[in-house]
Amino acid sequence: VGSGIGGTGTLLVQSGGIVTTNGGSSIGAYQGTNIATATITGENSRWNGTGGLQLDSNASLTVAAGGQATFGGELRTQGSSTSATTVSIHVDGTGSLLSSATASILSSNTSPGTTQILLTDGGKLRVGGSFSINRGNIKIGTGGAAGAIDAAAISGGQSGPEIEFNHNESDYIFANDAGTGVRLESNLR
Repeated sequence: VGSGIGGTGTLLVQSGGIVTTNGGSSIGAYQGTNIATATITGENSRWNGTGGLQLDSNASLTVAAGGQATFGGELRTQGSSTSATTVSIHVDGTGSLLSSATASILSSNTSPGTTQILLTDGGKLRVGGSFSINRGNIKIGTGGAAGAIDAAAISGGQSGPEIEFNHNESDYIFANDAGTGVRLESNLR
């Protein structure tokens, strides 16, 4: 979606639509100021990828209202190599899921860009194993119901990313589906 220097693009999957991609998928381009978005919204709306998903410079992914995006490889974000850009991921609503089968790297240390992850109202990010976020932040909620992370561990890179809890739930448990808890490692704030 929106590949190539300066390229733009939009993917909208809604009303029970299904997109299947074989191999790796990408939103945005590594260089340039392109704006690329993908939105998966509504019950039974799906983006199923056999490989991983790469989000690059100024890319945005929204999974909402029971939509699901599942990938057989890693979830990776990478800002522009030459300018500070933001990659945003928002998973919102009960039944909404963004899932990658393997460990993920978000905002590599070689990029000045950042990654912003927002999990709200029951939306879930599931990562097979652990993941690292080097630049940016993870927000669990925006004052209302929380979202969730299902991962073995979350680690921070040299730029000290933040995890922010901002929800109104009194019984929120920071644990994964396996019931083993989520391990927070190095350089998180």
